[in-house]
Amino acid sequence: MSISGMDSQELQQLEGALHGHNWITVNGKGRLRVIPTYKPLPDPIEDKLLDQFWRPAIEGVEAQLELFSMEPLPDYSSPSLIIRSLCGYNYSAERYVYEAKRLMSWGFECLRSRRNEGGNFYEVWMLSSLYSAKQELKEAIKAAQPKGYTSFSGQWALEAAVSFLCRHAQFGTLDACNQRAAMTID
Repeated sequence: MSISGMDSQELQQLEGALHGHNWITVNGKGRLRVIPTYKPLPDPIEDKLLDQFWRPAIEGVEAQLELFSMEPLPDYSSPSLIIRSLCGYNYSAERYVYEAKRLMSWGFECLRSRRNEGGNFYEVWMLSSLYSAKQELKEAIKAAQPKGYTSFSGQWALEAAVSFLCRHAQFGTLDACNQRAAMTID
């Protein structure tokens, strides 16, 4: 068997078929025709299968801002922010939609694991860098910017972002992730 004349997208689709993600056939023009074997995941706001996996709200639960102290970030550092358990213990379908829309408007992306056989999955909301902040979150960081600074990096920017999110979003945990290792340049 030989395969030739495919563009890069068709090769990727063929590879997906070999892993069971697509069914393939050939269209009338002799090009690859792909049919997904799975339904695509719904948008996180519209996925009703999430509802059954959230805990109900618990009265009197307070936030703990830090588990332990960390050294201040260097001025060149712009950490990513990761939110887990959107809504925390205050989950409802309406609350999830509200919080998800706000996080997306502030520049966060929803990252989900694959579903297991029971339909369960895990999701996190990630802001890849403070430079990716949008709308009100970006304005809150700008408002805290010390004189003479032109970047969105360093301890002051992280503190402004975390303070804003703690006041305006509901979540289980918020992690600030700083670079720990990177590829070297020879």
